Amino acid sequence: MMRMKSYMLVAVCAMAWSVSGYAETVVARWDFETEDPVEFGAGSEDYVLNFKGLTEETPHSGKKCFKMDITFPSGGLFSYWQVPIKPLSMRKHRLMLRGYMRVVQHDTRSISFGYRMPGWNCEPFSSNPQLPDQWVEQGYNFTERLLRFDEEPLLTLDGWYLSFVGLQGRSIVYLDDVELVEDAQDSELDAKVDADETSRRQLMGSFQIKLKRLQSAFAAQPPAFPGNDGTAKCDAALREALAARLSATADLIAAAADPPPRVLLSDLRDDLTVLANGVRSRPALRKYGRAASLVAFAVPPLSNVLPNPRDIPISGVPCRRIEITACPGQDEPACIALWSGSDVHDLTLSVTDLQPAATSQSPKSGTTGRRSKIDSRPPLPATTVDFRLVKSWYSLRDPLYYNKSLLTPELLLKKDDLVAVDESTRKNTVPPVDKLRDAPDLQPFAIQAGTVRLLWLTAHLPRETRPGEYVGRLRLLDGTQPLDELNLVVRVLPFALEQSGMTWGMFYRGIIDSDKPSLASDHKTETQYEADMRTWVTHGMGYPTFYSTGSQQRLLQEMQVRNRVGLPGDFALLTGGCSSGADIGPAKGEERTAAIQRFRQYVRGLLEVALQGGYRTVSIWGTDEAPEEVVSGELDAIAVAHEEGALAHRSYWSKLAVGDKKIDLVITGFGQPREVIDEMHRAGSRVLAYSTPYGWCKEPYTFRLHYGLALWRSGYDGGMDYAYQDGDNVWDSATNGNVMAMCYPTAEGVIETTRWEGIRAGIDDCRYLATLKAAIARAGKDPRRNRLARQAAKWVEGELGAAIDEALRPTVRIEPGKRPLWIKPEYLDLDAWRGRMAEWIVRLNGSRSG
Repeated sequence: MMRMKSYMLVAVCAMAWSVSGYAETVVARWDFETEDPVEFGAGSEDYVLNFKGLTEETPHSGKKCFKMDITFPSGGLFSYWQVPIKPLSMRKHRLMLRGYMRVVQHDTRSISFGYRMPGWNCEPFSSNPQLPDQWVEQGYNFTERLLRFDEEPLLTLDGWYLSFVGLQGRSIVYLDDVELVEDAQDSELDAKVDADETSRRQLMGSFQIKLKRLQSAFAAQPPAFPGNDGTAKCDAALREALAARLSATADLIAAAADPPPRVLLSDLRDDLTVLANGVRSRPALRKYGRAASLVAFAVPPLSNVLPNPRDIPISGVPCRRIEITACPGQDEPACIALWSGSDVHDLTLSVTDLQPAATSQSPKSGTTGRRSKIDSRPPLPATTVDFRLVKSWYSLRDPLYYNKSLLTPELLLKKDDLVAVDESTRKNTVPPVDKLRDAPDLQPFAIQAGTVRLLWLTAHLPRETRPGEYVGRLRLLDGTQPLDELNLVVRVLPFALEQSGMTWGMFYRGIIDSDKPSLASDHKTETQYEADMRTWVTHGMGYPTFYSTGSQQRLLQEMQVRNRVGLPGDFALLTGGCSSGADIGPAKGEERTAAIQRFRQYVRGLLEVALQGGYRTVSIWGTDEAPEEVVSGELDAIAVAHEEGALAHRSYWSKLAVGDKKIDLVITGFGQPREVIDEMHRAGSRVLAYSTPYGWCKEPYTFRLHYGLALWRSGYDGGMDYAYQDGDNVWDSATNGNVMAMCYPTAEGVIETTRWEGIRAGIDDCRYLATLKAAIARAGKDPRRNRLARQAAKWVEGELGAAIDEALRPTVRIEPGKRPLWIKPEYLDLDAWRGRMAEWIVRLNGSRSG
């Protein structure tokens, strides 16, 4: 403990100097002569470390260098090995990281030497060195990147790393003479940093004002609760939790750097959202009026701050009534948090049918009072509303950056003990796949005294449901002992939702290639495959990709399954084993002619399979995330596909300029400048967004916003994220940072998640918008409603558009020429905006709800 690492000392001294008047200063240096600072950072832990440390084997300089000899038994993963440093702000500094790298053996897909930034990214600046057994200088100038791409000007560097991607086979790599260097000032960067600092100071100032208001409101609330024993216990726990969290947030704000990093601002925004809800919930709790120990809180189901069992549910409001509003044919969720002051051992639910609510009409002339209107609507059966538990388990919420397993409310289960969670070891236990089966109905579950459980409700409204209000009763019992009774209200709107015209899909790796169920993303029984496809149908996701195009018989089987469950049959997105015709590019003369003919026959074969499987055509996949020169080399293949009646799609991160050779679907990063999207539209392409965010993210609200109205406002034609599932065991969420899973496989079905529900809600938001636009178009043709139609159109582009822009501004810059900036979005009450869209639709249609 007495010995300070030399590179840390250098860093501290260098940061104290003025940057003016000199050309270059070494901030930190790693010569690997005396110590090995490299440690495991994130990613797969499925590796064999043959050697890691200092060696005298041919160093670049001095007597020693760093060597890593590592073997990865399986592929398709990544592993980051990091060197953490004291965080260094790049404010008004030109920082460069450089070093020497030597690769002796290289069986992985790529080896990268890169930089690490908390809450931002882990990015390589060199990979796949082509000079084995030779030292190659690698380097990266951070300031040049900031100026070129207009990215976040105030980044914090907290380390560098060595990464391995692909992860199958053995790799031997050497590093030496790694330096972090500070160069002279840059006036253009100074201006960018000053503007950014001003923006973040203003945001921090608004947070300080909000915190003071919350502290004042909390202090004004009476400390003693005059209610019954059950609610008094709840209020005492709530008050204690609020006081502690207010104090902790105040300390965090007081200790924050000026201006604080954006990752801290994101966390503070979450804290203030929860605190505001908590302060508002105490007065509502006083009016709860129940002596029972059980207290129900209405919680926004698609929030990023859903409570865990030991969190006081201060993100909700005490309620006696659960309300769900939806259209005929729509599935819509609600969520309640159940807090108990004493142990509940076997909580069970009893639900009545939902009866049409009594309506009234004005009395006839000559009579007094109001009389009930006879309602001929049939009741909704109790089975209209489905119940599941939101199970919290340990999961890597942000594996690229923090690699920390956190308790996360994610799984939607009927059977609470399907997954065992041990808080002392922070581990989950999942049964073997042959015993991994959820129950068909919600099973009794327990609530420990002083804790909360989340109950997830989904109303499945048949298309023929008549509009109006339906009311039932939800009884909560501990075994046979009544605990509480809540009103359950389903409000059915007087219109059906239009299709949005947008395309929603996701990269789906599943292949029917096994007679036994597995927990892997890639290997499915036909039963597991069909279960996946059914949840895609119910969530409005029409276009999962195909990965099995190396086997036409298997492809036909999978197409038939998708056709059977009701997925769209207009085109099939082929990926994975499908040839893109890239071999045509380098071929010349007769060889080129033969390559084109082979590809033509290949496409014809795929089209024949598609017709047998119920699809009208196929879309041919290209090289994944290829640079434009590679895409240009595949243009002849695209032309052949079009000649044969097929489509073509490509993933591409930046602008795709390929002349008049249309790519039917361009899959590109979320946050592209609008002018780039418009240019691709002019070329005849549909543009789908991915990384919106990636499948690692566990945030339902974020998926709802980015898979919904954010796509509309940003000019995209839909979403195509990566990935529905990716991993050899996608249930290994607590320890494997490579795992992605929107849903989790069981022996015969799937376990859905809160963020999968977030995607469905985002798709429905766009369907509400499409329904409103259709109503505007119809009303615009009617002279009596033309003015109202113009007002509604102005509202869509004005108020609604501005609200989405504001919500996106912290996440992605929409202005021309700007690159994405990724932090958590500003919270926007998407339910309220959906409600306003519904009001406009009803007015334009000349109807009244209820």
